[in-house]
Amino acid sequence: EKKNNFTFTDLFTRYSTKTGERRIRVHTLVLQTEKTLSDVFKHSDLETIFNVLAKQASQQWIEMKPSQARDNLANRCASILAAYRKHCSQSNAEGQLILPESLKLLPLYCLCLIKSRLMTPINPKYVQAFLNKSQTDKRAYLFQLIWSQPIYLTTTLFYPRLFALHKLGEEHLQRTAKGNVKLPPVMRLGLELIEKNGIYLMDTVLELFIWIGSTVSPLLLRDLFGVEYIDKAHRPTELPILETSLNQIVREMIQEIRSNRSIYQNLVVVEQGDLAEARMWVYFSEEGDENTEVIKDMSYMRFLSSLHRKICDSL
Repeated sequence: EKKNNFTFTDLFTRYSTKTGERRIRVHTLVLQTEKTLSDVFKHSDLETIFNVLAKQASQQWIEMKPSQARDNLANRCASILAAYRKHCSQSNAEGQLILPESLKLLPLYCLCLIKSRLMTPINPKYVQAFLNKSQTDKRAYLFQLIWSQPIYLTTTLFYPRLFALHKLGEEHLQRTAKGNVKLPPVMRLGLELIEKNGIYLMDTVLELFIWIGSTVSPLLLRDLFGVEYIDKAHRPTELPILETSLNQIVREMIQEIRSNRSIYQNLVVVEQGDLAEARMWVYFSEEGDENTEVIKDMSYMRFLSSLHRKICDSL
């Protein structure tokens, strides 16, 4: 049934209760419809689209070769952007990659999914950091998470949130109207943005990392951990309760993040140069080869160039 700009679909299920009582359950699905393709792109939800692509890609990874699954994901991303270019864009410049405003980050998220442990084996230079965990088990766990976690967590699962703790101030103690902690701005995952004198918090959905730079100020460590030196043999697994503003802000940030997760996130403290920091760097998917034709090894700029070529070939 169609009414105004909505489509209604009803599903009737007849069943018997354990006491033998006959019942009918009605499920109603209401979907908004648009008259033009440009309106569809305008109101597209990036997280929902990426969640669907991730589920399709994870299923294909089981049914076909990993390289085919990765290529299919890239082609599907290119076909979405090509449809926008063909039917909605007002620009005809062939040398320009045109992306819909609502889906500007779709190529980035797709590349992160392609490079993730779900679809690509761990880079050999990072293998030692994961020797204590079965990669097959980890891949199966990621597969299960994609199909069970809320949609809004799918992007964070493959493109974690990164916060610069050394740049926090009193203003970050502010709360929302509902009383929740107002998290600071999220950083882009670029290695060139990481400062050696900084401290960063990374939320990967699976774990929480606190990365400490090699030249960080002892005063900053004291404000956050209560010590001026982190003992490698006894690294903290939780932040101590201190009266400093930095410690209070970070503890409330961690509590806010954990409160929106269905699994408990362990806190891992990592110092620059540690073997364990590789568990963070695997998420920096924008890094890569600028000249390769192998998708899983591409940098983000090289991947965009590849998508642009696919889009132009399809027009």
